[in-house]
Amino acid sequence: MSADSLRFATAVNCIDGRVQQPVIDFVRKKYDVEYVDMVTNAGAAAGLNEQILANVKVSVEAHQSAGIVVAAHEDCAGNPISDAAQKSQCIETANAL
Repeated sequence: MSADSLRFATAVNCIDGRVQQPVIDFVRKKYDVEYVDMVTNAGAAAGLNEQILANVKVSVEAHQSAGIVVAAHEDCAGNPISDAAQKSQCIETANAL
């Protein structure tokens, strides 16, 4: 089965295992896709690096990603800031993509 026959979306997300499934569920529903390519980094919403950008590029180009979500969560060890600040970072990072 080729990527062309499947529906993918991309999530830039923290590595924290507590948030993987909720983010997958949200992205699948938001974009009506079967699969979510997870691009993870500790505190990923804090900003983009070369590895995140390279992985997002692969997801978009190889899987024709239907959309990209940048996610954050409370009590993040990799990005220990307020929820409001994380929300701003998510928007800024999403706009940069």
